[in-house]
Amino acid sequence: MSMWAVMCFTYDNHRRWPKDSDGGDSGRCLVVDTPALTYFETYDTTGDSCSIEMPCIDTAIIDTDSCPDDQFLRSLSSFSYLWLCLTVVWCSTIKFSRLRQCRISPQESDWMEPTIILLENAPELKHLIVDYTCTKQPENLPLSWNQPSFVPGCLSSQLETFEWEAYGGREEEEHFLAYVLANSNFLKTATISLGSSFSLEEKQMMIEGLKDIPKVSTEAKLVFDI
Repeated sequence: MSMWAVMCFTYDNHRRWPKDSDGGDSGRCLVVDTPALTYFETYDTTGDSCSIEMPCIDTAIIDTDSCPDDQFLRSLSSFSYLWLCLTVVWCSTIKFSRLRQCRISPQESDWMEPTIILLENAPELKHLIVDYTCTKQPENLPLSWNQPSFVPGCLSSQLETFEWEAYGGREEEEHFLAYVLANSNFLKTATISLGSSFSLEEKQMMIEGLKDIPKVSTEAKLVFDI
């Protein structure tokens, strides 16, 4: 697909149930060559492969069940805004030199540590969002957290806002949140939206516990959305 004048492109390709319920790559492949494209969205649950060349892209939403190829991943390095609904570890080797805002919708249990590596590769990141609203049954997603021995540069010198949507309050989540708050020197606001499955009383108890998490930034405000 060659689209020299297109600035915005959305690709939506979902598996038709139950006909395609066997999953896997169907053998089809999306190829996009768009030198003028600045905004890109892809929603693909089919497992089909995807190859994209996007030298001028600025904003992208990537929701895919298949691992993007190397060319696709290299294209992500030039983006300033990314919404990732995929396996975060796929992006852990990319240098995001221009990334300013990143929204991550976790799809796998080992998303926390790869996210820290992603942050290490995004030195200019100012806004980070963890979004569980697009995650199927996030409360059943096994989590793994081992605190890293390093602090990503964007946390120590750039990050200004942090948001967590549908926060679940599990131990690993609290440790990840504590790590961000303890190392974000220039953080201005951290907004925690609690999961809808909790009662009002449970939410109040969670909020009281979260208020005690230390923040390295004296200007940081901790905001709760119940």
